[in-house]
Amino acid sequence: MKQNYKLLLILLFVSFLVRVFIIWIGRPEFVGWFNHTYYYYVETQGLLESGKLPFPDMPLLFYIYAATAKILTWLGVENHIAIVNATRFWMCLIPSLIPIPIYSIFKNTYKEKTFPKWIWVLLLASAFYPFTLAHMPEFLQKNTLGLLLLAILIQQSKAIHKGLGVKRIVSLIFIFILILSTHYGSTAAALLYLVALLLSHWLHNKNKWTLWLGLSLMLGLVISLYSFYTFDIQRFERIISYINRMGESSIMGSIFSPNNTDKFTSIIMIAVPLGFVALLYYAYRISKKALTHENSVFWLCNILFCYLLLLPIYEPALMQRFVLFLTLPLLIVIAFTIQYTLKIVFWKRALIGFVILGTILLSIGEITGLVFLNKNKEPIYNDLLVMKETVGFSNNDLILTRNGAEHISNWFLMTKSSLITSFNLEDFEKYNRIFIMNPTEGAMTAPSGANEKIQKYQYMVSNIDEPTEAQVIYESSHIKLLQLTFPPKEWKFDDDGYWISYN
Repeated sequence: MKQNYKLLLILLFVSFLVRVFIIWIGRPEFVGWFNHTYYYYVETQGLLESGKLPFPDMPLLFYIYAATAKILTWLGVENHIAIVNATRFWMCLIPSLIPIPIYSIFKNTYKEKTFPKWIWVLLLASAFYPFTLAHMPEFLQKNTLGLLLLAILIQQSKAIHKGLGVKRIVSLIFIFILILSTHYGSTAAALLYLVALLLSHWLHNKNKWTLWLGLSLMLGLVISLYSFYTFDIQRFERIISYINRMGESSIMGSIFSPNNTDKFTSIIMIAVPLGFVALLYYAYRISKKALTHENSVFWLCNILFCYLLLLPIYEPALMQRFVLFLTLPLLIVIAFTIQYTLKIVFWKRALIGFVILGTILLSIGEITGLVFLNKNKEPIYNDLLVMKETVGFSNNDLILTRNGAEHISNWFLMTKSSLITSFNLEDFEKYNRIFIMNPTEGAMTAPSGANEKIQKYQYMVSNIDEPTEAQVIYESSHIKLLQLTFPPKEWKFDDDGYWISYN
């Protein structure tokens, strides 16, 4: 057993070190226009300077960042540098810890003192979990912490089969609260896991578990929705918007849409995940007699969880987020399949080889796509600094820009920023100057003709249409900056003064 612990520690250290070189030492502070990493800098800076988040959000990760940055400033590190290093340290460490709960699950399932090699392959896959080398640590940092906490929740849910004592109940509640305080999507995934656990217990005819889990699920849902509403009403409204759009923009909804001319593709997209999960269930079903009750419930639970993350009723943006959690239950299902279902050595090796190949290809693809092919952003950064010096921005200037570039204004230009969909006529009185900043890299124009909700999203992620009255203040091959002195005639506003569309 000591040998297992030593190997685990080595694995954790290596995965942490790899991330240090990829997203800490190997990355400049400016990593391109459309990167969410600046948002986390801005939130942490606001927490340190004013004691509150500049933008409403679930606070746990930002408190961790702020506390770490504060310690660094006590050690003499400049505040700006401390914030960058604090966020990058945790984004190297957090995903590197994912193997710990996975290891605990395997140790509880596989009782031998020394793990077979194939378990270490699965642990290696969890250490280099898909998209946690660079993509999630830069774009989806709250998801990254939520992923680790969800893995701990899954591990603890298996442990409760040994007995439902007060400590285990408190532990589960505490972990759920941490997830809830971290990220909305992770909370939704945790609730889906509870649904899967509830269904698995119901299928195993354990009424006391079913009742307890059902009550826990309803309570968790109520608390989650209330928390979302309290911390960030705009994100709460986004959840409602996702629900409203399920019927029209989900894969299932597209089948019944008269505008969908390729219904066959939609049917395939529904059938493939269903067939995949059916195959996983078949592997479980033929091995069920060899399982303890605890392992039977847990294996089926993770199969159900896989499918709940792939349901065709989700809005596409929501589906993309849920897929990030899929590898967690899939690794557990693969472990059970190798241990109990596959008797022929060839098929065991084939599945293990597939895991190794998938881990390598995904890791190389992620690093290549986000780091190596997207690394030379110094000319844009220098251009931003020249523009900052030329224009002389102040903290009371407002820059309107597209989604993905707004927090560059906050962090590098030290101004306020806004998406055009949040702009109000009162902003002309509230701020000294109002600018439009359009990046030329990845320039995108919003298409017309979409329904109102989809059109609003297209406006958010597109360059802002330049009004004829706007004055060009700065223009280069990377940036175009214009100044507004009064409401453009090409822009439409509602009765409350909020921008709604272009004329």
